[in-house]
Amino acid sequence: MEVVDRAASAAELQVKVTLANTPEELRDELRARMGTPQTRRAQDHEDSPKVWYAALREAANDEGQVTLEALANALRRRASTTPVPEVIEHAMANGLLFEEEKDLWMLLGDQRSG
Repeated sequence: MEVVDRAASAAELQVKVTLANTPEELRDELRARMGTPQTRRAQDHEDSPKVWYAALREAANDEGQVTLEALANALRRRASTTPVPEVIEHAMANGLLFEEEKDLWMLLGDQRSG
């Protein structure tokens, strides 16, 4: 199965599906009539791994430990709408974070701010 796009909400998904099922020559007109959310693209740029990385560094204590609550607060301060588990999964997949115990992670090496 191939993922071709993502939607931030059910409404955005509905618009994307509708546009995908509309003949190409009619899409621009339909997009204008539906008021397709264009703000999400700008938000995607700001809610990026770079933002998550900064939030992880801020959330880490002096020993490099990161809790769910600390990361959630750091992401909120950066107006990130990405769920905390998604940020943790991304960081673990990229070797920045490992799970020390349930609901406690360690930010690795030089990534720590302290």
